Amino acid sequence: MSFNELYDPTKYIPPISSRSLVKFNGIDIRSFGLELIELPDLLLPGTTQQTVSVSDRSGSIPYRDNYNNWSFNLELQATGITSTNLQQNKLKFYRWLHTQSNNFIRGIHDQKISGILFEFVPNNIFYTTGTITNSASSKVVTGTGTKFKSYASVGASFEIAGDSKIYTVENIVSDTVIHLSETISSANSSAVSYRLERRKYLIVDYNGTSDVSPLRQRGFHRVSNVSVNSDHTSENLTVGLQTSYPYWVGDEFEYISQNSVTGDSDWVDAAEGGGFFHEIEGEITLYLILVQVVLLIT
Repeated sequence: MSFNELYDPTKYIPPISSRSLVKFNGIDIRSFGLELIELPDLLLPGTTQQTVSVSDRSGSIPYRDNYNNWSFNLELQATGITSTNLQQNKLKFYRWLHTQSNNFIRGIHDQKISGILFEFVPNNIFYTTGTITNSASSKVVTGTGTKFKSYASVGASFEIAGDSKIYTVENIVSDTVIHLSETISSANSSAVSYRLERRKYLIVDYNGTSDVSPLRQRGFHRVSNVSVNSDHTSENLTVGLQTSYPYWVGDEFEYISQNSVTGDSDWVDAAEGGGFFHEIEGEITLYLILVQVVLLIT
């Protein structure tokens, strides 16, 4: 099953097939029943000014500014069909966020940084050099004047001019050939324009702070298989994050999972978050399904 099929668009008022706003390690937060409701203040990190003192002169001279790690909040709306379902969704999200913070990002020169790849999707950019040729009902895209090996990454979105569907890169064969995760629905085309997502991330940790509003009716979630909105429970949720690395990074930074966690969990549904806990003789081992790395789930 393609990871795109994990998200049932009938369960969300904002269509899950539309471009997401926030992802953690490639996982759309809408799979936890969460939606971003306020833009976070995260584009400009804080700085610390360094100065140098000059002999025989009073005062000091500023000579550079260093970026600092900083904290920011995500303002979310959590939803559920019932208040119990809402609390279960939140618990799953917090447990998943906590365990992901214990893993590492491999950076430049194999540098390892503990944290999560936080992606604010509207901040991503696109590669558009060259043109492509594609065949209907095929996953193969052939480029002319393209450099897919340098600019494409598995899990990135891919869009074709004249086709409203958003595809996902499954395999990078060469500078001129990539495979998508789904067959192309549009007609055969040649020498058409395209755009390939170039993702940007902040490496963050959950700082343990959160806040919730009182429970209330209605939100983003809709009851499954119902064509009209139904009453349900929602609450606003504030989640605090702290950067582990004070710069935006790209796909040259690779997520690696090498930690196991123990404890109690009832979360066993891979479709609800891209990963799942599986209980084995009292221990829980984290199995991570990364949409950036594994696009087919068997």
